[in-house]
Amino acid sequence: MEFDLGANYDLTAAHIWNFNAAGFTGRGVKDVKILVSSSTSGVFTYLTDKVFTQATGAADLPAQVVPLIGATNVRRVRFEILTAWSGQLNEYVGLSEVRFQGSAPAITVAGTNLGPIPDSDPGGRDIHFNVNAAPGVAVKSVSVQFTLNPSHSISSDLKIILYSPDGASAWIYGDNYGGYTALAGPYTFNDSGAATLDQVASGYPNGTVVPSGSYKAGESLTPGSRSVSLDLTFGGKAANGIWKLQFIDQVAYGFPNTVGTVSDARLSITTNEVIVAGTNLGPIPDSDPAGREILFNVTGAPGVVKTVSTQFTFNPAHAWMSDLRIQLISPNGTSAWIYLPSAGLSSDLLGPYTIADTGTASLQTASTGLGDGATLASGTYRAANGATLVSLNLSFAGDSPNGIWKLRFADVVAPDTTSVSQASLTLTTASPGKPTIAYQTNGSKVFNLTAADSSASYLLQGSDNLSTWIPLQTFTTSGTGAASITDSTARGPRYFYRAVPVVTPGL
Repeated sequence: MEFDLGANYDLTAAHIWNFNAAGFTGRGVKDVKILVSSSTSGVFTYLTDKVFTQATGAADLPAQVVPLIGATNVRRVRFEILTAWSGQLNEYVGLSEVRFQGSAPAITVAGTNLGPIPDSDPGGRDIHFNVNAAPGVAVKSVSVQFTLNPSHSISSDLKIILYSPDGASAWIYGDNYGGYTALAGPYTFNDSGAATLDQVASGYPNGTVVPSGSYKAGESLTPGSRSVSLDLTFGGKAANGIWKLQFIDQVAYGFPNTVGTVSDARLSITTNEVIVAGTNLGPIPDSDPAGREILFNVTGAPGVVKTVSTQFTFNPAHAWMSDLRIQLISPNGTSAWIYLPSAGLSSDLLGPYTIADTGTASLQTASTGLGDGATLASGTYRAANGATLVSLNLSFAGDSPNGIWKLRFADVVAPDTTSVSQASLTLTTASPGKPTIAYQTNGSKVFNLTAADSSASYLLQGSDNLSTWIPLQTFTTSGTGAASITDSTARGPRYFYRAVPVVTPGL
């Protein structure tokens, strides 16, 4: 029994509901070997052996939570079923439901331009990290690690600063106490560290090497030390682009071998991206407009929706694709067509297909010209209502990400249908900010936004009924996440404004 999660996750547990038909609970899985794979087609690696609890046949049984220790960067999970609870060798066997718990792994990038730190040179050495995440992904947390080999023998003349692609910066290390301890590493800097590196270095005798470990970012000041939150400094900023870790040696002492070499450096970023595997997979009812709804339970996501994409696979292929209708529905009821054909198409759908604003053609457009029984190639496509492209980002921007999302598959013509074998939903989120309105004596209104994502694109919308929102103006926040927009158009006595985060992929 295999599960394709639709993306890679760091898994922490599996929630197991064993086979629970009254009088047939012996068909439930007992002994099972669990294996994992990091790719869609690679080999599986053994993880653990488990015994699944036998169901009782009663309604509303809670799930058995099975810890998955060491299940990092997992794309597929395989259950090799060894025995059933009946003990029979040729038994029908199965599970009622399986859910996996975990999170998207951090983006970790190895540094380039490694090498010696120039002696007494304000230009220093810049280590580069090229982050290439999905469009619209923003930073949630940051961690950086480096090793100096050979070591830097005089710690007090070194300063280290991290820069994001937009130029924001944070001190990683700076020592104004004049210490003569040595730095080697590896040293990791993140908000979970207990103390800054200079605080720890000040407690060691001259000439000794400061131990490797996890530290807070920061610099020493007279008379104390100042720690820096990397998460607050870079949180909400675009993850993509070239990050720089700058090493500057400030003083030439005239001694040989005082300057270290950066031999290894790594940047790790967690993002505002939320990836959820679908549940309720299975056959699409034939000639039934109610169809099958794949469910995505999003919990704990901060802010509001910024970008949306979804991926799905059919198995076997769905013949006569024009029989099919696919719609995405958010927890608050907002909906967008993924595929609503306006032309008869006899080609097949198999997948995996990713539907995102970064695609170019819709499923219908890409299938035009394919012959009977030909299968549309897997890839990234646009959502569409007939021949009209639909922006998933604009359809759901500003909605709450949390709750049950539904991907509805309906086959409306007999006799061809199929099953949904895999589905996932990917969201990125942004801060909605704190809006206020200032009324001017000339009748215009100034929309002020604070506490939004920094240097980010937002769309100002207006409404006179709180249900239909009209786009008014796109704007970019400052580095502090603030903006002021003046609306000089005459509006009714009751008019409402809101700002929603957007990306502009060239719609």
